[in-house]
Amino acid sequence: MDKRKIAFILPSLRAGGAERVTINLLGSNYMKQFDIKLILINEIIEYDVPKHIELRCILRPHDKKHTHILKIMYFLCRYTRDVHLLVGALELTATYLSALLSKVYNIPVIGWVHTDLKSFFTQINSLHPHLVKLTYPHLSQVIAVSKRVKDSVIEVCPQLKDKIVVIHNPNNITLIRKQSQEKFIFTKKHPLLVAVGTLNKNKGFDLLIKACKQLYDSGIYTNLVILGEGLERYNLQALVEQLNMGEHIFLYGYCSNPYVWMKNADIVVQSSWLEGLPTILIEALAVNTPVIATDSEGGGAREILKDGEYGMLARVGNINSLSESIRRMLSDHNLRNSLKEKGYKRAIDFDYNKTVPKFIEQINDLIGVIP
Repeated sequence: MDKRKIAFILPSLRAGGAERVTINLLGSNYMKQFDIKLILINEIIEYDVPKHIELRCILRPHDKKHTHILKIMYFLCRYTRDVHLLVGALELTATYLSALLSKVYNIPVIGWVHTDLKSFFTQINSLHPHLVKLTYPHLSQVIAVSKRVKDSVIEVCPQLKDKIVVIHNPNNITLIRKQSQEKFIFTKKHPLLVAVGTLNKNKGFDLLIKACKQLYDSGIYTNLVILGEGLERYNLQALVEQLNMGEHIFLYGYCSNPYVWMKNADIVVQSSWLEGLPTILIEALAVNTPVIATDSEGGGAREILKDGEYGMLARVGNINSLSESIRRMLSDHNLRNSLKEKGYKRAIDFDYNKTVPKFIEQINDLIGVIP
């Protein structure tokens, strides 16, 4: 029996949340009923690609997309001419290209949106709002990772109101828990705070560093470990040194297994300005570690934590609120133990056994079921 062919398009496979959940989706047994291609614009691969996935890359890691438009379109057309469905697995460029290809080959296309588009527009090139309004109405289906993300898409493109559905990101909870049991080597002198993410301004790591300094000045000592790489590394390291916190705050870089850190942390902290559905929170809940998250634009943290039932919410962009939330979590053992006990229960709601079948349903609606 011939399998239906699907092409997922991403800018790269860098160590980011959207890229990780794409691999979670493609690696699930449910998706083996399809013949899947994963097409990367730039050959940056920081996650293991499942063996049954056909991987194609177009540009070298540091090639600029805007100077290779013709090459990108040539190879995209070549790689997708035999597929039945296209998926723009990340908002903006990957989805623009997918929408264009769908017109070339007259096939359906899904846009997967991971962030609050309207808020995101304030952080990026001013051309993107126009490109979204030009291309997104041509999508056959939109998958939003949270309710707030869905609302933002409709606000930007009201034409998509009847084409959009909320499906939470798929997470392999069993694998996360298994990997969290690996050997952990770190000497904790103080309560351990762990944060994970790309080192960019949106993640608010500068605020978290300042919050830890504020705690230190009040006599509450912690160790903060930030896992991730990015353009803000130099600025963040300079801030740590400026505050004389080099013995307490560590930028550990990219880590292939952040789960063992989360498992051994006293608190996992997410300090972002904008998040659609922060995977870090789900992963921390899965290993029964209490979490603190800023109530960021995008609404994902509030949605995951159910308005604070499964973790603490701090005011976005507010150092005092962040430090006070950490102080309270460290001092309130009953609160910490309560959150530990019920974290796994909430994480299961985001397990891929619950979410991937919803993706399959959307795919079958667009390209049919082969008997």
